[in-house]
Amino acid sequence: MFRKNKLILSLVGLLLLISTIAAFSQSTYAYPGGLLDKKEFYASSSINEAGLQTWDWTDGDIGTHSILNSMYRYGYHKFKAPVTINSYQLKTVSPTTSLNIEFYDANNNLISSVNSAVVSNERVTIPVVEGVYLIALHNVSSSSSTNLITVSEFEVYGSLTPSPSPSPSPSPSPSPTSEPTVVPTIIPTTEPTPEPTPTTTPEAPCEDRALLNITLITGTDKEFDLSMSEVNAFLNWYDSASGSSSFGINKHNNNKGPFSNCTEYVIHDKILTFEVSEYTAQ
Repeated sequence: MFRKNKLILSLVGLLLLISTIAAFSQSTYAYPGGLLDKKEFYASSSINEAGLQTWDWTDGDIGTHSILNSMYRYGYHKFKAPVTINSYQLKTVSPTTSLNIEFYDANNNLISSVNSAVVSNERVTIPVVEGVYLIALHNVSSSSSTNLITVSEFEVYGSLTPSPSPSPSPSPSPSPTSEPTVVPTIIPTTEPTPEPTPTTTPEAPCEDRALLNITLITGTDKEFDLSMSEVNAFLNWYDSASGSSSFGINKHNNNKGPFSNCTEYVIHDKILTFEVSEYTAQ
């Protein structure tokens, strides 16, 4: 009788263990079958800058998470080919109404957005968005007390956007078989015009330049194509400055936007390391 009771208790304990494991697995596994499964995201201050890489939002486990705050307001992923999206699933540690989902085209132009996205791990249907090359989570909070959002899991559903099929070229109509008309060739009697002597264009002088690559303490890399005089000015400033001193660097051809000039400022105590790679431009 004692052995029989011991066997029953062992079976009950095994069933409780199996149900606990099953409940834990269901509580930590997100919905499969999405377009972001196991894909990397970048947390950054904008969608045009490289940031901190993370897989916490797409690993299928709501127990792992990363944050979006006042410094890293965007978390984005860029697809290798355009996709069509019709629904999403999003989970955060705490409730929030300050998280938007944004959809961008190949030129990083905003196509559509979901404002105040649902963050309760429910699958939400949205109007179909086509031609999406980049998808981003955007922390739009302006309050210092609520600007930190901890994201556990994010997934979108849809399909690859099909490429348009090329239109078939019309077949040429057959021409009637007839004898070709022979046109006599008249040889001109004018004197040939002498070929002009080509003028030699002097070569542009060579210029010493360098790529200045700056790594900030946040892990962000900044690269500038500068003349050696500009690089030397930076080196002189770095050797003499300290603390929160700043230095302006002309972005030249890296300037994006309708601006006649764009200068980026770096802070001395935010620089982790930098590299100067010299070359000669023709």
